[in-house]
Amino acid sequence: MQSEVKHFCRVNDNLSLIVEDLGMRQRGLEHETQTMRDKLGAQEIEKKRFKKDVVETINHCIGDFKKLKKGVIRLHKVWVL
Repeated sequence: MQSEVKHFCRVNDNLSLIVEDLGMRQRGLEHETQTMRDKLGAQEIEKKRFKKDVVETINHCIGDFKKLKKGVIRLHKVWVL
C-alpha cells in the first residue's frame, strides 16, 4: 500500500510537470501567433501603400511614356531598394 502511494505521488509529480510544460508551450505558441498576426497586418498595410503608389503613378503619367518610365523607376527605388 505504501509503495503504491509513493508510485502515484511520482506519477502525479510527473503529470504536473507535463501539464506545466504544455502550458508553457501553449503560451509560446499564442505569443508566436500574435506576432505573426502583427506582421501580417503590417504587410497588408505595406501592400495597400504600394498599390496606392502604383495607381497614383499610372494615373499621373499614363499619357506620357517618359514620365511613366520615371515614375516606375521611382517606385522601384522606393519599394525594392
